[in-house]
Amino acid sequence: MTAHRATAFLAAFNDIEQHLRSALNAENSDSFWWIVDKARDKHVLSSKQAEALKDFSNLRNAIAHGRYYRSEPIAEPNEAVVKQISALRDIVVSPPDTLRVLQPQKVFTLTSATSIMEAFNVIKDKDFSQIPIYDEGRFTALLTTNTIARWVARDLSDNHMLDAADIADIVEYKEPSDRAIFLARAVSVQETVDALSETDSQGHRPCAAVITEHGKVNERPLRLVAPADLPALFDALEWE
Repeated sequence: MTAHRATAFLAAFNDIEQHLRSALNAENSDSFWWIVDKARDKHVLSSKQAEALKDFSNLRNAIAHGRYYRSEPIAEPNEAVVKQISALRDIVVSPPDTLRVLQPQKVFTLTSATSIMEAFNVIKDKDFSQIPIYDEGRFTALLTTNTIARWVARDLSDNHMLDAADIADIVEYKEPSDRAIFLARAVSVQETVDALSETDSQGHRPCAAVITEHGKVNERPLRLVAPADLPALFDALEWE
């Protein structure tokens, strides 16, 4: 049983190492820890996955290079560890795509000339908190409920503002945090999670990701990824 678990562990570890070396064009002289750090920096691995692989590498070294007793390694992985590294191998070698993990969703877009009342109806009926604004086939802004709230707070004294205002008036009140990033159709779950977690020079995270064919602002949106989608993405990266 020990030899079987050790063999299964080493097979999974080797699959991961070979995949990472190939994906990063690593040299034979590059250490496994260096490769793991590089993969984390390039959004191939999460920090949690990277730390787990470093721990697994210590066990790999103990099995492969440690002492043996009656032809079996003294260091042996338990069944739970074998299951963990096998599950992690599946995620690393075949990383899940964001569009495969998330449920299909029609992306509603509006234009700068759309009335705010129409935007209110979309927000109410669809329970959206962000709506991409496209003008002449190109993304121009992200309308958020936070932007609307700031506009209402500043212009509340005007009794006719709701009837007269369009989205172009509202987006003038957007702040740096009211922004979207663009990702390509093939974006992995890990890349999406990392992109939504990264801050700009002012410390603001994006409040949505727009997925298009090639991640371009002049392409039709395929999916809007909002913070509410993060739990499903985190679940897709879980291996423990």
